[in-house]
Amino acid sequence: MIDLPTLKVQDRRIKAIDAELKKLDKQIARERKQMQSTSLDKSLNSDKLSQAAALFGGNSAGHMAAVAATRVSLLEQERMLLERLKFPRTAEDQALIEKELENNRTVRRNLDNAAKQR
Repeated sequence: MIDLPTLKVQDRRIKAIDAELKKLDKQIARERKQMQSTSLDKSLNSDKLSQAAALFGGNSAGHMAAVAATRVSLLEQERMLLERLKFPRTAEDQALIEKELENNRTVRRNLDNAAKQR
């Protein structure tokens, strides 16, 4: 007879994860819209103009679209980790997923800071 470790599934935790997933879905939709630059954004933030105005901290439309695409992929990874966190197999698995989730959020925050510093 094999004793498997018990894992307590709480309804509150799952509801909290579902609320986070809903917020992430909204963020993903918002970032997908920012992936495509508008013609006005392209004309005001063209590559040539942004290189000349780099002293003032501006970014080109292409750069901002690339940052948005990276952010979307990070948000989708975070969503996948939250889905896995709903029903972890073991306590170690849950701790590992939470650690990956925190690392993913840190990378996303640093991505935002790098875009502002450029």
